[in-house]
Amino acid sequence: MAILPGLPGLNVTIVSNGETLPEYSQPDGDDAPQPRTTVCYIESKAGQYFEIRVQFDEDFTHRKYDINVRPTLDGRALTGLVPSRGRLHPVTLASQISFIDGRWVEQNYMFTNLVTVDDQSGQRSGAQDLGKIEVRLHRCEQLDLYPGPSEQKYDLEKKSIAEKALKGKAISHSATLGQPKTIKRPDHVRINWIDTLQHPFATFEFRYRSKRDLETEYIIPRAEEKKGIDRDGFEMVDQPVKSEDRTQTTKRKLSTAGGGPTRSRIKREVETIDLTD
Repeated sequence: MAILPGLPGLNVTIVSNGETLPEYSQPDGDDAPQPRTTVCYIESKAGQYFEIRVQFDEDFTHRKYDINVRPTLDGRALTGLVPSRGRLHPVTLASQISFIDGRWVEQNYMFTNLVTVDDQSGQRSGAQDLGKIEVRLHRCEQLDLYPGPSEQKYDLEKKSIAEKALKGKAISHSATLGQPKTIKRPDHVRINWIDTLQHPFATFEFRYRSKRDLETEYIIPRAEEKKGIDRDGFEMVDQPVKSEDRTQTTKRKLSTAGGGPTRSRIKREVETIDLTD
């Protein structure tokens, strides 16, 4: 499970096919995480649904606030949830709720194959955020409930991207939404932000890759590196691999740059939040 050592009582995991996905630490030379951010890699499988689980326990230090849990898939922010202060129960985010063509629908998060094409027909913008699931947490205050907006659509349709825009990164999957299912209109809530949108008090970043991509980027050892084989096919003694085996969940240190979370209260704003549990 992903945790921030500087913020006890909070952990986030990605679950797919009923199993919590193992987390792998960043390889040497990878970009350093931003302040109050933890980064890990997970294995994705095209066609499988996934969900985000957030767990608070008694050591969580911000229990006097409501908490906005807001997911971002491949750089696109989706509707969040707001567990109330004093009863911070486990939160699961598994789908996006939208109002499309006169009806409320729910679409589950899922992994899919990324389509890459030549530069002439593929888009280049947004490539830097591909392969990322981010979970951002902000302190806030709930105000009142209100009817849902007349139009609310989130575009995560499968798109092609220019291969050169990936800049050599091994990324073959993207995140999308499944088939829409009609639901009843959900509750929405207005909130006051305490932490600004640009400064969450915690960010959990999961970089999802196929197994082959994880091997290519040396996040996990390649199969042939686990056991050396000589030319005649006889087994040799185990050989050192190019990166340490990262198959166990690891604890990542919280970057201390940038100081603590923003505490100044800002003006009232309206945020659309799904309260469906």
